Amino acid sequence: MMVQGSQDVRASATAKATVAAFAASEGHAHPRVVELPKTEEGLGFNVMGGKEQNSPIYISRIIPGGVADRHGGLKRGDQLLSVNGVVSHVITSRADVAVGGGGES
Repeated sequence: MMVQGSQDVRASATAKATVAAFAASEGHAHPRVVELPKTEEGLGFNVMGGKEQNSPIYISRIIPGGVADRHGGLKRGDQLLSVNGVVSHVITSRADVAVGGGGES
C-alpha cells in the first residue's frame, strides 16, 4: 500500500508512525504497512539512500532494543515506500530525522 502525501518530511507529533515497506529478499510479494509507536527515542532504525543519491531508501540498521527491534516488523534491507504518508521518492537525506532513526551507527 503506497499512500500519497505532502512533500514535507515531518517528525510529526502523531501517536504512531506508519511505515510502508517492501522486502523482496524476504519473500514478501506485496508491500506491507507497519505501525510503530512514536516515542521520544524515535522509531529505532537508520536509513540510507534517498533523493540525493537517486536511490530508493532502505533500512540500513535496526537499533538493538529500539522500537523497530521490539516490534519485529521491519528488517535491515527493507525498502521504505512511505513514512507517515510521505512517499519516499520525495524524502531527502534528512529522512533519518523524520523516521527517528538517529542513534549510534
